[in-house]
Amino acid sequence: MSLVWIGVLGSAGALARYELSRAIHRRTERGGVATMVVNVIGAIVLGCLVGIEARVQIGPDLLTAVTVGFLGGFTTFSTWMVDVLVLAESGRLGRRRAALNLAMSLIGGIGAYALFRTVVAP
Repeated sequence: MSLVWIGVLGSAGALARYELSRAIHRRTERGGVATMVVNVIGAIVLGCLVGIEARVQIGPDLLTAVTVGFLGGFTTFSTWMVDVLVLAESGRLGRRRAALNLAMSLIGGIGAYALFRTVVAP
């Protein structure tokens, strides 16, 4: 049963990422911003889930289905790397934006996870 839910929630996560990325890209029209925002949101949700799990037993099957399935489909490492490389190859300003994207994504993702995990389970 877990594999079915991982697949269903993974599909839902991928569709949610696609739609959110499109909406962000339409508003910003800047490369890499949408992927960064989606990945940080994923870190926030993961932090909240881990915090909740520390206080209330969610159940391993549900937790796995949401984290591996939905968040696995929602966040994306490969798209982030492509965005960074495309920025880096677009000249001097692009290299600066690529470095900024890497730093903001890492700091934002780790910070968001840690903050929300702590807030939910002090």
